[in-house]
Amino acid sequence: MASILVAEDEQLTRWNVAQTLRLESYEVDEAPDGETAIELIRNKSFDAVISDYLMPGRFTGLDVLKEFRQTHPDSLIVLLTG
Repeated sequence: MASILVAEDEQLTRWNVAQTLRLESYEVDEAPDGETAIELIRNKSFDAVISDYLMPGRFTGLDVLKEFRQTHPDSLIVLLTG
């Protein structure tokens, strides 16, 4: 089963995306901010990341992308923006 990280500060949006993926049989982890997303990337393997571009805190979606690319250069990442 493919594992996907959903990083989004808007709780309802994060839940909707994660729930849709779960209904399609993906394993999903959720992060409410870039810092949590980066921590998860460092501690767990993901096949793909879906991240908001702008999130509160010191890390943005671009930071999440850079961190994920270091360990998973050929994996899929999707950046979202409102």
